[in-house]
Amino acid sequence: MADETLFARWGKQMRRRQQTQAVYAPKGGGDVTLAGKSYLHFDFAVSDAELAEWKPKLLDPEQVRQRSFYPFLKMVKLRKRFKKGEDGVRRPASPKPRDICYAAHHDALFYSWYGFQLEQLLELRLQAMGVEECVLAYRATGRNNLHFAKEVFDYIADQSSCVALAFDVTKFFDTLDHGHLKRSWVDLLAERELPRDHYTIFKAMTRFRFVLVEQLQEALGAEGFARCKRRRRLVYPHQFRAQLLPLQQTNLEKRGIPQGAPLSAVLSNLYMLPVDIVLHQFAEANQGIYRRYCDDLLLVLPIGTEHAAEALVRAQLSGLCLELNEGKTERRFFTRTEAGELECRDEKCAFLPLQYLGLEYCGRQVLLRGSSLAKYHQRLRSGVRKAVWKAKKAGGEKTYRRKLYTRFTRLGESNFITYAERAYQVTGSEALRRQVSGSVERVQRVLRQEEGRYRGRGGVIGGVGHRRVGF
Repeated sequence: MADETLFARWGKQMRRRQQTQAVYAPKGGGDVTLAGKSYLHFDFAVSDAELAEWKPKLLDPEQVRQRSFYPFLKMVKLRKRFKKGEDGVRRPASPKPRDICYAAHHDALFYSWYGFQLEQLLELRLQAMGVEECVLAYRATGRNNLHFAKEVFDYIADQSSCVALAFDVTKFFDTLDHGHLKRSWVDLLAERELPRDHYTIFKAMTRFRFVLVEQLQEALGAEGFARCKRRRRLVYPHQFRAQLLPLQQTNLEKRGIPQGAPLSAVLSNLYMLPVDIVLHQFAEANQGIYRRYCDDLLLVLPIGTEHAAEALVRAQLSGLCLELNEGKTERRFFTRTEAGELECRDEKCAFLPLQYLGLEYCGRQVLLRGSSLAKYHQRLRSGVRKAVWKAKKAGGEKTYRRKLYTRFTRLGESNFITYAERAYQVTGSEALRRQVSGSVERVQRVLRQEEGRYRGRGGVIGGVGHRRVGF
C-alpha cells in the first residue's frame, strides 16, 4: 500500500511533530530533528532535507529487506514511588524499573514509516469493528488524556449508580507474544504471510538487539563520551564493530518488543484489538462503556456485573499471554446519597476516588492525583535547594530565579502547573485550580526558607536546629 501520496502524508506528520517538539524543547537542550528530539546514538541525527535522499530506500521493499539495523540503546529508568501504610502515612517504596529503548536515528525512519502504514490500516479496522472510541492511546484523535478522563467522569456523573473497574497489565511491552503479534500483523495486511520487507521490520522489533547505556558509557570512558557529545555521534561504523559489538545483547525469548521504538505504539494497539472488541461488546450489552489507554483498561458498568467483567478481562488477557497486575486493580462503586449527591467508595466501603489518566474523581469534583502533586512539591523543593546552594557556593547574595519560575510556576511554557491549567480549562474544576494556585508565591516562600538556612551560620548548610520545612 506504500505510495507517493501516503509517503507525503507521513512526511507532513513528521514535520508537524517536529514543530510541536520544538515549542516545548528546553533552551540549550539540543536540536529537534525530523525524527524527534536530538539524542546521541550510533549515527547522526536526520535532517529535514535528508528525508528526500532516503525516500527511495524507504519505498523500495527490497532495500528494506536488506536493511541492517543498529542495536537499540537501552536505559533502565527507576521511578520513585511512595505508598500509604495502614496508618495512612506515605512512605518511600521500592522504585519501579522501566526499560526504555532508543532506536538509531535512521533506523527510526524505517520503524516510523512502517508504523504509519500499519496505523492507517488499523484505523480502518477500528472503525469497522466499532471500537474507535475505546482505543485512546497513540492515535491522532485531536484530544488528549484530559479530554478522555473528563468523558469518563461525565458519563459516571450521569448514572444513578455504577461501578468503575480499572485494570493494569503486568510488564505489557515485555510480554507481547511474537506468534500472536505476527498473526495479527498478517491479518491486518490481508496477506497469507508477511511480505519480506515487513518481515524484516518484524524481526528487528521482536528479535531486537540492544546495548545498555551504562555499559556503553563504561566502555567509552568519560573523555570518550565527551568527544561523542561534541561530534553528536557515539561511534562510527568501524569503531562500533571494533569496540561495541561485544556489548550488544539479543532478545532470544519469543515475547517482548522494545518500549520506546516508533513502531511499538501501533503494535500495542494491534495486539490488543481482540480484547478491545470483546470488552466493548460486553460493555454495550450491559449498558456500560469500555476504554483502554495502552495497558490501562477501564470498564464502567451497572453494579452487579463487576464479577463477570473481571472474569472476562482475565480470560481475554490470558488468551494473549498477558497477566493482570492485581496490585493496581481498582474497584470504585458510585452511588447516590439521600440528598442525590454522587459518592465514591471502594469494595471495603472506604471513601476512595477513582484515579484515571492523571486525575481523580470522587463523584463531586475532579482533582489532580495526589501522587502527582506530591512529586511536584518534591521536585520544587529539590530544585530550589540546589539553586540556592549553587548561588551561595559562588559567593552570590541572590539566587538565580528565572529558571525556577520557568520550571515550577505558571510563567513557564511547559511544566506541571501549565498542565494543571490545561486540566482546569478542560474539566472546569475549581477544586483542581485551587490545588496549584499561587505557584509564584510558593516558589518565593520556599526560596525564603532555603536561603534562611544560611543566615547566622556563616554560609554553612545545616547546623543546630536545621530542619526541612514542608508545604
